[in-house]
Amino acid sequence: MEMIEDISEKNLEIRTEVFLKDAVFPNISNSISVLHRCETLLPISEEVNLVSQLINAIANNACKEQLTSDLSKLEYNFSPKPIQCVDSETPSDWWGKSLAVLNLNFFQRVLSAVKTKGLKQDIINRILINYAQNSLKGLFIMDPQLVKRSFLDLNLQKRQRIIVETIASLLPT
Repeated sequence: MEMIEDISEKNLEIRTEVFLKDAVFPNISNSISVLHRCETLLPISEEVNLVSQLINAIANNACKEQLTSDLSKLEYNFSPKPIQCVDSETPSDWWGKSLAVLNLNFFQRVLSAVKTKGLKQDIINRILINYAQNSLKGLFIMDPQLVKRSFLDLNLQKRQRIIVETIASLLPT
């Protein structure tokens, strides 16, 4: 592609950094989508620090969104308009459902980052429940006595255990 400094001042690396800075990092959905794609690009995506930058961007934007949502609720409560029924669902965690596409390792890292940045526990709990529902779908073995002990069944049980243990470790103490 000849994207070197001699041919063009804005080589592929610089263009990529600008794209990430302008289009990916400021947007939670884009950051989650790129982080999901990084799963197939391991270990290079880790080596170039892209995974950490994406996780940090998701955590920062989630907390900004939480703050914005809280401020809009505060503004709504002090408005001179008559009080109407307030929607019980918070728009501040819409992005949490899209975390279900991530592998367990990336999901755990994102959740740890948003916890560290101060995301509310009730939002984290809803995200954990959604991830558990999506990632454990089809993994539950209802009656282990009826299932033959094949290699595949043992792998499913092991995967199920790992997912449950990881989600439990992310719950508040």
